[in-house]
Amino acid sequence: MNSNSNPTTTTKTVKFLYSYGGKILTRYTDGRFRYMGGLTRVLAVDCSISFKDLMAKFDELRGSPMHLK
Repeated sequence: MNSNSNPTTTTKTVKFLYSYGGKILTRYTDGRFRYMGGLTRVLAVDCSISFKDLMAKFDELRGSPMHLK
């Protein structure tokens, strides 16, 4: 542990798993949905982030606007 760090100050983060560039398809065997192709990434942000800033982070990472579904 770094001697300069303060153990009483902790940052709380939330992680988002997001996928893009693929398609949601149904499996022939049981009819359940699956995600095929594309990329999957994890975004970790501070819990106090606003929704507007969160969407801006997603847009920045992808390089284009994102639609939350």
